[in-house]
Amino acid sequence: MWSYSRRGFASVASATVAQHQQKARYKPVIGLEVHVQLNTKTKLFSRCPTTDSSPNRRVLPFDMATPGTLPSLNSQCIYRALKMARLLNCHVSEWSRFDRKHYFYGDMPAGYQITQNHHPIAKNGNFGFWVFDEHLDVPYWKEVKILQLQLEQDSGKTIHLPSTSSEGGEGPKSLIDYNRAGCALIEIVTSPCFETAIEAIRFVQTLRLLIIHHNLSNGELHKGHLRVDANVSLERDTVPDSKSSNHTSIWVNWARP
Repeated sequence: MWSYSRRGFASVASATVAQHQQKARYKPVIGLEVHVQLNTKTKLFSRCPTTDSSPNRRVLPFDMATPGTLPSLNSQCIYRALKMARLLNCHVSEWSRFDRKHYFYGDMPAGYQITQNHHPIAKNGNFGFWVFDEHLDVPYWKEVKILQLQLEQDSGKTIHLPSTSSEGGEGPKSLIDYNRAGCALIEIVTSPCFETAIEAIRFVQTLRLLIIHHNLSNGELHKGHLRVDANVSLERDTVPDSKSSNHTSIWVNWARP
């Protein structure tokens, strides 16, 4: 049986308070990568229509990386990307280039994604919005720095099905719909300037209203028209330049309107 003196309890309490104070010395630092699917009639590098259809019916040979097929850049994607760059006060590059980002996954037929990671179409922008919440006494204005804005291909859609529980049933399997493969995406990369989750939420909500208003995207979340990667790290309050080296990337579905 454990027994504590008053001094023992005081020591435990002091250690607990010190531990909480040490935890309070850290604050979150969040950067976002927002992927917006453009509402063009055809895909980024092929003339395949982007309208809704049954699985694997909106696919052309180039979308499936058939040998011998060549890309044909959709000018409407360039126009919408430039319009988005103006809305985010970005500097439009005098020239840009597409690169291959290699990764092997079932929903990427070519084994690589055509993107603009190194030479984007626009960069160095800024975007302001109001931050408000029921827990805030007064709303405040937030400025976000946009590092770059780039065009890239979307991947297909993978649906993972669990195994059936009945005796003799099938095991787990994955189904792939390539209708979305090759559709045009705009990726918006922000600096790690969000200090709270509510700031990140309000930014995405405001951005969604902006792209819908200017007819750049339909913005339907349940169809994946707007997807967000959040890069989260911890920063010391006393040492602003000290950050953790382990960044956790999560996929966030902003279901709130």
